[in-house]
Amino acid sequence: MASGFSSETAAWHARRFPWRSVLSALAVVLLAGCSVQPGTTAGGSPDASAGRSGARGSSAGEAVPHDLDMAVPSPPLPPTADDTSGAAALDVATRAVAAFARPGLDADTWWTELAPMLSPAAQAAYVGTDPAEIPVTGVSGEPHVVDDVSSPYLATVAVPTDSGVYAVLLSRTGAGAPWLIERLDPPATDPATLPRSPIDAPSTGPAA
Repeated sequence: MASGFSSETAAWHARRFPWRSVLSALAVVLLAGCSVQPGTTAGGSPDASAGRSGARGSSAGEAVPHDLDMAVPSPPLPPTADDTSGAAALDVATRAVAAFARPGLDADTWWTELAPMLSPAAQAAYVGTDPAEIPVTGVSGEPHVVDDVSSPYLATVAVPTDSGVYAVLLSRTGAGAPWLIERLDPPATDPATLPRSPIDAPSTGPAA
């Protein structure tokens, strides 16, 4: 008789002890798991957690930028009182008084068109105004800059209206910043008494 297991014996063992094949398969799986390379799963696919830990490790040695190294914005340059800024002040003041002097408009339209020309403080002061109560209906003459050299950040423009001359105070925050209205002072003085600024004074030509 031949030594060892015959094919019939093997078949019998398979029928008699079917769980042994299960154990053998399990052993193969366990051995395969023990031989998995770092960074891969048992099926051979890359391990996502290993990649994340590697990414964390690689970033540990990278330099971290410091907020203190960031450049600090420079403050705005101071404005200059010249012909260009004077003309801009005249334009804003005239348009603001024209937008203000419209008692026939509804309140929403009146405010929507006037508010962008006002400073935040002036917006707080004039919001809620009923345009029907405004006693002026339009600009009636040429405005001029009142001679005020106290600060290049401020300007006063005299704007003639059908109810007298409004003195309009404007402000700006720096060079290149727009003029904004601070106050629209109603007529209180004769416009002839308001000093004129050299910015818009008529030229008399060179002295003879």
